[in-house]
This record gives sequence, structure tokens and C-alpha cells, in this order.
Amino acid sequence: MRLLLGDPVVAELSSVRTGAEADALGRGRDPAVHSSVLELISLADKVTDIGRHLSLSLSIATRDRGEEALAVAIRAVRCRRRRDRMLGGELFTDPLWNVLLDLYIAEGQSRQVSISSACIATGVPPTSALRCCRMIEERGFAIREPDPADRRRIFLRLTASCHESMTQILLESAQS
Repeated sequence: MRLLLGDPVVAELSSVRTGAEADALGRGRDPAVHSSVLELISLADKVTDIGRHLSLSLSIATRDRGEEALAVAIRAVRCRRRRDRMLGGELFTDPLWNVLLDLYIAEGQSRQVSISSACIATGVPPTSALRCCRMIEERGFAIREPDPADRRRIFLRLTASCHESMTQILLESAQS
């Protein structure tokens, strides 16, 4: 026997939480209905288990994805530093990307970056560095947050959308 969505037994199933409740619901009805009710509850339990497994898998995959992107960012910064030492940093400037990488890495390591520290990461003179930080903010890539312990210091951190974009860029660059 097949149960249809409009069947009263199906409507009653929505409030059933345990196999014992399902058994009680199906008892005293046509044996085929009873069997179908138990089968539906069994399927619902399996779907719930699959959902839990997928949720856990997604959580692990998201964490692994973030860790991989962080490792790529760290390698990129190390490579840039080696290049600058060997060939001269003044030839290869990309101050905005340097700040974004610095902020990304700091976030991955649960560190905060002050504006002055972000300026150092640019590798350009202080006035240009401040302009870079301001541009990053204006474009919505980062936001300023006051330091609650020291009102003179301001932290800079990536916005969630920029962080996600950076993750995607870093993972794609690792695959190419």
C-alpha cells in the first residue's frame, strides 16, 4: 500500500519523533499502513543521519579549505620576501595585495593587525601606505575596529566577503 501526502496518517507522522510513537500510530490500522508508517520513520531516521554526516563533512571541508588557503597565503608572502631580498623590493610593489595577504594571514592565525602594522606590510612609504589602507576600506575590503584596551590604536580586518574572495583566489592559485 502506498501512502499519499494527503493521507491523514502522513499528516499525523509530522508530529512523530520516535519509532515507538510511529508504531503506536500505525497499530490498529491496516497492516500495510502500519508497515508503511514504520518504513517512513526508518527512512526519516536515515535521512537525518545523512544530514548530520553531510553537515559534519561540510564543516571539516570548510576548515580544511580555510587551512589550505592560509598555507597558500603564507607561501606567497614568503616567496615575495625572498624575491625582494634577491632582486630588490623596489622593483616589485603591490602594496594593496600585500596588506590583504597580511590581514588574511593574521585572521587565520587569530591575530589582530593595527593600522601601523598594516602600513609596514605594504612595503611603501608611510603616506602611500596610509592611502593604501584607506583605499582598502573604501572598497569594502576591510574595516577599522578600535582597540578596546588602547583607544589610540585602531585595528584593520578583512570583511567577510573579502575574506571569502581571498580564500577563493588563493585556492585557485594553488591549483594552477
